[in-house]
Amino acid sequence: MGFLKFIMFGFLLIIFLLGIFIIGIDLGKTDYGEIKVYSNSTECQNLSLDDTAYCLRDYVRTFYRYEVRNDNEKPLEDLMENGGDCYDWSMLYIKLFKELGFKADYFQRNGITDNKTRIAPAHRWMVAWDGKRRCEIDHLEVKSCRNI
Repeated sequence: MGFLKFIMFGFLLIIFLLGIFIIGIDLGKTDYGEIKVYSNSTECQNLSLDDTAYCLRDYVRTFYRYEVRNDNEKPLEDLMENGGDCYDWSMLYIKLFKELGFKADYFQRNGITDNKTRIAPAHRWMVAWDGKRRCEIDHLEVKSCRNI
């Protein structure tokens, strides 16, 4: 009889999880224009700028995948499923840092071409600051956190 209860519980759990997935229950989504951002719940809140940078990097690492894409803002679900490039990850980090009360923007290096030959590609990365310190994140690397 215990095995039957175990099977019934598993079946009900699967039905419940499918219901959440199909119905799309709001699990803490915050809307920022066209990009939907899921707060990393309380894990990255109320931390110093440095600790927030590492916390958000660890959060993004759970679904990060590099894929060259068009430069337009994408919902988090799209990034999780299809990946993104430096533009996409920078924009996501900016939204996450702003959601947590920090200022954030991006740096951009234009590519170099010589007679239509690509010497160096363009690149974008994110910087967040709190008035005293700044941190830069490039994909999954916290490049630097230092005083302003």
